[in-house]
Amino acid sequence: MTLIIGENLKKLRIEKDLTQEELAAFLGVTFQTVSKWERNENYPDITLLPAIASFFGVSVDELLGTEREKQESKILEYLELFEKMRLKDYSEGYAVFSRAIREFPGDFRLLVRYMELLSTEKDSIRAPDYEDTNAEIRQIYDQIQTRCMDDNIRIWAKRVMIRHLVKRFECVGDKNARAQADAILASLPELHDGREYLTMTMNSDPDTHFDLCESAIQELTLLLANSLARAYYYNSGVPTIKKIEIVESFNKMLLSVFPDALFTKNGIHLIYNYGRLGYMYCEIGDEESALKYLSLAAESAVLLDSRQDVSEIIAREYEQEPVYREMNMRKRMKTLMIEHYPLSDPFKEKPEFLEILAKMK
Repeated sequence: MTLIIGENLKKLRIEKDLTQEELAAFLGVTFQTVSKWERNENYPDITLLPAIASFFGVSVDELLGTEREKQESKILEYLELFEKMRLKDYSEGYAVFSRAIREFPGDFRLLVRYMELLSTEKDSIRAPDYEDTNAEIRQIYDQIQTRCMDDNIRIWAKRVMIRHLVKRFECVGDKNARAQADAILASLPELHDGREYLTMTMNSDPDTHFDLCESAIQELTLLLANSLARAYYYNSGVPTIKKIEIVESFNKMLLSVFPDALFTKNGIHLIYNYGRLGYMYCEIGDEESALKYLSLAAESAVLLDSRQDVSEIIAREYEQEPVYREMNMRKRMKTLMIEHYPLSDPFKEKPEFLEILAKMK
């Protein structure tokens, strides 16, 4: 049996915001002794274990770490369940993860996922529900930022909190929430300090460097796609012809870098851009080009759905949009073309358009 008392002791001490000297004074030992315990160079006398465990509010077994393996197995089950819910519907997760964080209140992996569960579904329903969860989300966020040592979890929590605060501002007009979101955003690293950018500056193993760079380029083009959409496509002040130019240029760039871009993280954006080009060309009276791009959107959606290996990527792309989460790409595009795209009724009655819809059965 492997004892991890040193690791546990250090974790518990930090959580109580104690120095080694303060813990040593309570136990009647020197701080050098505590330091050796935490480095696993020595173990506390067996007679001290009950006092140490009692001081931290844990059992002796927990202090020794003999239950750690069993606990970790259970935590991993919860984490796996979270990923499965991400692909379907978060709504059943609240009760499960409420129980999980009661069972493992100090596990930040569970806490950040519960925070996301609280935030995600609330982002898509009526504003009053924000009052129900706002305080809990903030409490979890503060706990993670104050006590968690894992930067990935801390940044994850910041992402969730920013989305929550911005949505709160949009739904209930809380200007302070928007200011807080801006402050958190300002604390995040700039692009040149991020993993994707730094990956491309490394002199890595030649056998892996290209793959790392390719992965970084996919992430950067995904960011570019979202940025262009926000700056131009969703900007009512930009003329339609300019939007068409921007979207076509992006698609051309993406396909020149990744000929199989449809089956990367950018596949959804590629399909959406085809659909956008379709109805924007319709807006300027070029129905031939409109039909060409709408048909390309439909055919690409069918192709994407045929690849099971990208289904998780698609589902996660829509984790913030529950209404779309359980739709495949064909159903999403068909819904957009029928219900959301500003296409005229005469255009929708064209045999060519009906044929496009038929491709997405």
